[in-house]
Amino acid sequence: MLLLASALVAVACERAPDYDPEAPAGRYELKFDAQGDFEFSIQNGNLHLERFTGAGPSNIHCTYSQPPPPRATLTVRSIEGKSKPKVVEGRIRLEKTNGPQEIRVEWAQPNYVYKSPRSGSTLPNKPLARSEAAAFDNAIEGRLTLEAKFKTETLVYVRGEKVHVSPRLPDAKLTQSQPLPTRPLRSLSGRAKGCQVRTVTDPSEESGWTAVIAVTPKRFEPCKLELTWKR
Repeated sequence: MLLLASALVAVACERAPDYDPEAPAGRYELKFDAQGDFEFSIQNGNLHLERFTGAGPSNIHCTYSQPPPPRATLTVRSIEGKSKPKVVEGRIRLEKTNGPQEIRVEWAQPNYVYKSPRSGSTLPNKPLARSEAAAFDNAIEGRLTLEAKFKTETLVYVRGEKVHVSPRLPDAKLTQSQPLPTRPLRSLSGRAKGCQVRTVTDPSEESGWTAVIAVTPKRFEPCKLELTWKR
């Protein structure tokens, strides 16, 4: 439990399970009880809080997925609580708070440039483990499903029997009926429940027969991606 006894205080945050400094976007997630007006900045894994009126925040729980880049453009969303946070000169301000509050501060890496995979290139992070250990089939049509709680736009890389994601997806559930073929496909399509999907890179000889799908969450709930292909 943390109570703000002074007007200025620094609070250390924990790394989130999907911590990934190389991801194209990052976030801070904060949960706390609050009363009054206060604001904070985020820096090097810490919150720097300033209390204006009232008791300020208490019972603070804070996680972050990567350090924010210098001069990042921040966006802030309220997940729980009546007070609507706003960005004021790079700081997050909350006014007239009274009760539980949960907010999410997000940013995109300004210098991030997507690079399409190439044959033999290394894909980000470790491959996901399949939830079912059934043998692969050799049918004309193949299918892959990935269910997880996507918190930011995530790139899903599918190469053969390997599936990689950036940023990481803790507790993801993956099923795959067969490896993605290393040959031209008649069709490749993706759809999802609870999020939006788009194909970033089609499998080809140049990409090392790698499909890259961008998944963007629409709501704060689990999303299920389904990718299908036909030879």
